Amino acid sequence: MRILYWTDLFLPHIGGIETFSMDLVPALQARGHEVMVVTSDLTLDEPRVDTLSGISVHRFPTWNALRTNDFGTIMGIRKAVTALKRRFQPDVAHVHFGATSYTYVQTQRAAPAPTVTTVHAIPESSFTADSLFSKVLRASAVVNAVSAQGHRRLTR
Repeated sequence: MRILYWTDLFLPHIGGIETFSMDLVPALQARGHEVMVVTSDLTLDEPRVDTLSGISVHRFPTWNALRTNDFGTIMGIRKAVTALKRRFQPDVAHVHFGATSYTYVQTQRAAPAPTVTTVHAIPESSFTADSLFSKVLRASAVVNAVSAQGHRRLTR
């Protein structure tokens, strides 16, 4: 199975999601799945395409482009991610909801696949029908939360 793994940050950044990802992604590969990570970067010195322990990692300057409202860069990222997804043709996507989920939603038609979304935090203003959070949830086949409290809020 080809799995597109989408997360705001990935190694070399260290945090809860990054640590979880470095447990999960190699375990998926060990089971015979082909996993491609799409992530953002925080610095310009990180390689755009990398292989970490056999994991294909593609970094885009999404985080900074969204933060600074750099429309030209956002559109360039969207075009590059669209092409990448068309080449990879995932069977399923696992998205960790975050700011860069915007690009995932905007490029979903490039290679439609069932989406599993993991929600780590729920922004208070996120339950309007046109919010990014609502769009990601509607586009997901499966949604899971990292805590019982988060699960209760999602099911309400």
